[in-house]
Amino acid sequence: MGEGLLSYLPYDSGAMREAAGAMRTQAGQLTTIGSEVTGAGGSMTFDGPAGDRIRQELSDCGRHAARAGEGLTRAAGQLERAADDVDTQNAAIRRHNDQVLASMPPLERRLVLENR
Repeated sequence: MGEGLLSYLPYDSGAMREAAGAMRTQAGQLTTIGSEVTGAGGSMTFDGPAGDRIRQELSDCGRHAARAGEGLTRAAGQLERAADDVDTQNAAIRRHNDQVLASMPPLERRLVLENR
């Protein structure tokens, strides 16, 4: 009884999208921090080789933060695409199961639905 029904995928696409949104928020924060750190070196009045090294270090740190933000944004996009794939697969399983249930005699369908 109930043969032919497929199990639903155990993935929560809504939670995947929430995680992607959180990643995008963090990516935006990293980008902002990167700009602020880079800008901090430009306003320094400290001159000479030591000042140049500090400005270069601030610029490098800002660039690293911005790159990390870009990477996080790409990862969020991949997670959102994966959530779309999960939705597509779940919909296909749901259609299949609906077809199987529709083809069952009423009593068997009722028993299957009551014992899920």
